[in-house]
Amino acid sequence: MSFQLSIDGIKYQFATNHVGVMALALGLLPLLESSAPARIVNAPASGIDFENINNEATYSKYTAYGQSKRATILFTRDLHRRLRERGITNIYVNTLHPGLVQTNIFSDYDNGAKTQLYCATSEDIVNND
Repeated sequence: MSFQLSIDGIKYQFATNHVGVMALALGLLPLLESSAPARIVNAPASGIDFENINNEATYSKYTAYGQSKRATILFTRDLHRRLRERGITNIYVNTLHPGLVQTNIFSDYDNGAKTQLYCATSEDIVNND
């Protein structure tokens, strides 16, 4: 993907991979609170440079991808903290790294989704908040 800004002036990759995730989670939060227990599971990667979010001169699609995913990690941690500060303990907010595995993820969906499914369904998440 080449360097492009959204209508809001945010790099498209950052807007899609982070701002969209954040907006969806925050938009659904009232519904999640009223129907708790609930879970939010984000699966980002790593790497962010807040000084260089929209810098076209140093743009790299791989760096941009990493920055957007790292922002989601920070958002997820902060959302967890804010919910606990409000006394909300039955919405479980998790971030995970699916891992670097040598599999053909497109033909082995069961193996590729194990970590995400664990965070979304395991009672260990509830018991070890």
